[in-house]
Amino acid sequence: GLLSYLILLLPIFLIPVNGTNFISDRYLYLPSLGLIIFLIPILKWLLGLFKNQIKYLIPSVLILLFAIFSFMRTGVWKNSDALFTNLIENYPEEPIGHNNKGLYLYQEGKEDQAINYFNAALFLKPDLKEALFNRGTYYYEKGKLDQSLEDFNQYIIYYPNDTRGYGARGAVFATQGNKQAAIQDFEKAKSQGEFSIDAFKNLAKVFLEQKKYAEAAENYGAYLNFYPNDPEINYLKGVIEERLKNYSGSIYHISISIKENPSEGKYYASRAKAYYLNEQLDLARADVKIAEEKGIEISKAFKELLKNK
Repeated sequence: GLLSYLILLLPIFLIPVNGTNFISDRYLYLPSLGLIIFLIPILKWLLGLFKNQIKYLIPSVLILLFAIFSFMRTGVWKNSDALFTNLIENYPEEPIGHNNKGLYLYQEGKEDQAINYFNAALFLKPDLKEALFNRGTYYYEKGKLDQSLEDFNQYIIYYPNDTRGYGARGAVFATQGNKQAAIQDFEKAKSQGEFSIDAFKNLAKVFLEQKKYAEAAENYGAYLNFYPNDPEINYLKGVIEERLKNYSGSIYHISISIKENPSEGKYYASRAKAYYLNEQLDLARADVKIAEEKGIEISKAFKELLKNK
C-alpha cells in the first residue's frame, strides 16, 4: 500500500511547473488510495486489541470526524473567492494568494478591488510573473499607459524569453502611437511561444494603420492559419486583398465571414465591391440588395455603376 502511494505520487513530479500553480492538494487524491490500503491492516490490528463494543465505536468516531472535517472544507472550496480568501488568511505572506484573489475579482468585473491585491502580491514579491502581467493589463485597460508600460518593461527584464511580455508591451506602444516600437515588440512576440498568435493580429493592425497593406495581409494570413474561420479577421483580410487588387482572394475571405456570421451587413457590402471589381456584376447586385436589407447604406454612385454597366 505504501509502495503504491509512492508510485502513484511519482508522476506528479513530472508535471511541468506552470506559473505559480505548483502546489495543490488535488495532486494527492489518487495516491491517497495507496495510503488507505497501507493503513487498513494497521487499523484492523488496532481494533483487535479492544473489546467488541469499543471495536465498533472507534470506526464510528473516525467516520464522524472525517465527515466534520469534510463539511468544514466545503466552505473553503465552495468557490474561488472563498478559496483564495482562505489562502490569504492562513498564509498572508504568500504572494500567490493575493494575485489569485486579484485575478478572480478582475474577472468578476471588480477591477478597482483587484488592483489592491495585485499591489499586495508585488509588494511581497516584486518579480511575481502573473501579478506583474495582471497589473500591467489592468493599467492598460484603464488607460494608464505609462504605468502599464512600466510593468511590462519590468516583466520583460525579469522574463526576457517570455514572448507574452513583448506582445503586451507592443499593444501599449501601439495605443500610444509609437508604431515602430510596437512593430518591433510584435515581431519578437510572434517569433515563438504560445502567445504568438495574437501578435500576428496586432502586428497586422499596426501595418494596416500605416497603409502597409502587403505586410498587413501577410500577418492576417498567419493568424488565419490558426483560426481560419474567424469572421472579422477574414473580413479585414478580404478588404486588404481588394486594395491589393487580388479580387478573387478578397471574395474568398469575405465569403468565409458571411458563412460564419451571415447577419453582418458590412460583409455583403464589401463583397459587392469585390464582385464588381472582379466583373461579377450579378453577384455584386445581389450582395448590394442584401446589404441594404440589413441596414447598410450603399452610395448612389456605386449603385449607378452597377445599374449602367
